[in-house]
Amino acid sequence: MNNFLENLALYVEQHTIDLPTAVKLNYLTDETGISLYLEPGGQVVTEFMDGMRDISLTFTFAVQDNDMARAGQTIWQINNALSDFDIDVPSTDGSYQFNKIKLEKPYLSDQDEHGFMVYMLSGTAYLTTGGNK
Repeated sequence: MNNFLENLALYVEQHTIDLPTAVKLNYLTDETGISLYLEPGGQVVTEFMDGMRDISLTFTFAVQDNDMARAGQTIWQINNALSDFDIDVPSTDGSYQFNKIKLEKPYLSDQDEHGFMVYMLSGTAYLTTGGNK
């Protein structure tokens, strides 16, 4: 579901103002950054006779910065963009149909030995995939 993650990252970049860095599809490194990755536990919610499946994918945005205020502001900007009632994250390759997103609350996860603050925002995307074309 890499196409979904790419489109979700693009959606956030287009619906926020002045993110300190681009969203990277990877885990955090030892630098300031915004990461987006899938968590284990994606599920098939419903499977239909024609091969279509409603699935859920759990994802996490992680913001790492040595400026606590900027990191907090960034994670809340991402949260606000994804909380839009009319959110739509369409597929660019036809691999899924976007249905909805359910978000958890953003939280401060960690402060490491280098002074980086790590804020996290997890959510679940509900998509429809597959089918006989």
